[in-house]
Amino acid sequence: GGSRMTTTTPTSTPTTYPTTYSNSGGCESKTFKTRNPGTQAGMEAIDLFSGIGGLGLGFTQAGFKIKLAVELSTRRLEVYRRNVKPSMVINGDVREINFSEYKDADAVIAGPPCQPYSSATPKNSKGINHPYYGLDEEVLKAVKQIKPKIIVVEEVPAWNPTRLIKGLSNMGYSTHAKVYDMSLYGIPMKRR
Repeated sequence: GGSRMTTTTPTSTPTTYPTTYSNSGGCESKTFKTRNPGTQAGMEAIDLFSGIGGLGLGFTQAGFKIKLAVELSTRRLEVYRRNVKPSMVINGDVREINFSEYKDADAVIAGPPCQPYSSATPKNSKGINHPYYGLDEEVLKAVKQIKPKIIVVEEVPAWNPTRLIKGLSNMGYSTHAKVYDMSLYGIPMKRR
């Protein structure tokens, strides 16, 4: 099984070390790269499509403080609050939020809905036929407004990050996309 991860930073990038967290309640396991553990003290992240907290919990364990979590589902957001304890939450649609007031955040992390790309979604509902299609590009809007140092987006392997990567590159970020086999990082599952 795997998870496609896009990590993005401005052109001067610190050394990275793999950090993993499994979120059995979501579409896929979460994986991201961070700086050396412990060096993120005082750094803040905005968590888009926060779900129950896979990325958020991993980032807090790596030393980040979650300044804001945005999630459409009230139930998922309540679990997120208990697991991650962010400074603030917005129970709403990412498309309707102006992120300009969060310009001081160091990172934007996002796990957009996987249903448009997931193998579990019926074929006639995949891709542009799915109501969640294109939500991954809302990350670009948030990044334009926040201007973070780091962007991490997690999605299923069938997702094509080309448009997101191009948009981030046009904003001056260097990008890296890779499908990770989570079983190689100690996650006791093999999913695709």
